[in-house]
Amino acid sequence: MFEGSTARATATASLTGDYARQRENLIARQILVPCGYDPSRLVLTADFRFASPSAAASVLVGGSANGQEEWRTTEGRTLKEIRLQRAATDR
Repeated sequence: MFEGSTARATATASLTGDYARQRENLIARQILVPCGYDPSRLVLTADFRFASPSAAASVLVGGSANGQEEWRTTEGRTLKEIRLQRAATDR
């Protein structure tokens, strides 16, 4: 994720395990800090590479999330759709 990306300020009960610990670690390291203009958001202070699309989605939405479905292009296509299309054309 790129510096300046925003996240939900309050995590939900569905954020557990490694993703919850990663979010807490990012906050402790001040890589994820309160957003000055919107108290309901946090903001990344540096680029950060997550291990997977789902890790990034879960940490940023503050809850359980499937990155294959959550991340979309500006045209609205999901990562899942893009990967399925690429797999079909690679055959």
